[in-house]
Amino acid sequence: LSAPRCFGPRVGAPPLLDSSPCRRRPACRTSASAAPLAMADSREVPAKGVRRVGPRVCHALAACAAPLALTLAALALIALLFAALAFAAEPRENMRSYGDALYFTVITVAGVGYGDITPNTCAGQIVVVALMLLSSVAWAAIGGVLSFNCATAVASGGQALGGLSLRAFGRGLRASLPGMAMVLSVVGVAGALFALMFFFVEPRANVSSVGQAAWWAAATLSAVGYGDICPGTTGGHAIACILAVMGRLASAGVF
Repeated sequence: LSAPRCFGPRVGAPPLLDSSPCRRRPACRTSASAAPLAMADSREVPAKGVRRVGPRVCHALAACAAPLALTLAALALIALLFAALAFAAEPRENMRSYGDALYFTVITVAGVGYGDITPNTCAGQIVVVALMLLSSVAWAAIGGVLSFNCATAVASGGQALGGLSLRAFGRGLRASLPGMAMVLSVVGVAGALFALMFFFVEPRANVSSVGQAAWWAAATLSAVGYGDICPGTTGGHAIACILAVMGRLASAGVF
């Protein structure tokens, strides 16, 4: 006898106890046909997620446009002000014009420090140390705003992120002031200690005073590195490596 053909339910058989092939084949065919669809869906989800990341990040950048513009404007004003201060503190043979001073401050704010112009007076070095500190805080604020908004936009699908107002940015800045002050205090104390260590391990022909060692430590912590003072001993190299890494960690942890 041949196997029964599947044209419909068997007459007279209990529907829950029927175990004929006619009852099993549709389920098998359904699961077999659903498997490729499930695999296709699992392959399409990451591609859709990757395609949606770009618009979310663009939305995040647009949402924090006002705080970023304010921070960049503050950096520009800081550069103009400190250029005037550096030009007044330095002799004319070092900074011949206000344009040279402005070029020097912009390079310092950007963290480059070519070394073609460096402050030679104590007043000029104090001005530049304050400039390094303010510019590091400003760049940390920009990085914190960008990373927070991009992460929020990607995690929420761009739905929970609205425009970041200047008032909200100010509240976040005030909330981060205690932590910022703690980090800067720790970095200041560590920089002073490493400056003293650098002064004792380096020969006097390289570092003639504690003030020069402190200037070198500030330039190393801010990652500017003008090159006017460089470590010449193995101990100086080790101190410079530790201080440089500490400065980068501090700038990342300010915000």
